[in-house]
Amino acid sequence: MKVICFERVEEENGYLSVWYPCNFFVDGHKFWCVEQYLQHRKALMFNDNYRADKLLNAIDKKTIMQYSKGITNYVDKVWNARRHINLYKANYAKFSQNNDLKELLLATEDIVLAKCGKTDKVWGTGLNYGDTRLYNLSKWEGLNLQGFALMEVRDALKKEV
Repeated sequence: MKVICFERVEEENGYLSVWYPCNFFVDGHKFWCVEQYLQHRKALMFNDNYRADKLLNAIDKKTIMQYSKGITNYVDKVWNARRHINLYKANYAKFSQNNDLKELLLATEDIVLAKCGKTDKVWGTGLNYGDTRLYNLSKWEGLNLQGFALMEVRDALKKEV
């Protein structure tokens, strides 16, 4: 099994990161990274309009992290039921609206996309770069939600070509 690993923006394949800076629009709102969209949606979902507005206008990672903490009325179970569709929607917008990124994603063909990093067991594999378990999905310690969402977006974009 072939695997393309990614984690940080400044590293190889950084364009796959939720923090990769590129403009895209969803529902008439402009976002500069997938993480901004996710946190904005989370705030809206829990009716925290103050944080939603701050997140929508955030211009850097620090501000996004600041306002995403402590979203009022946040319930993990509720967010967990909707996080994947929100992740897909943001990634689809990112890659469908930026042709250079779209071409890079399509060039990965059918290779498995894996967000690496030992500490991320939700959005990533829970495994570091170089870990031989990356080549066996049943050995992953994380859900790899970002990797799977990217592969779904890639499949959708292939059908549009």
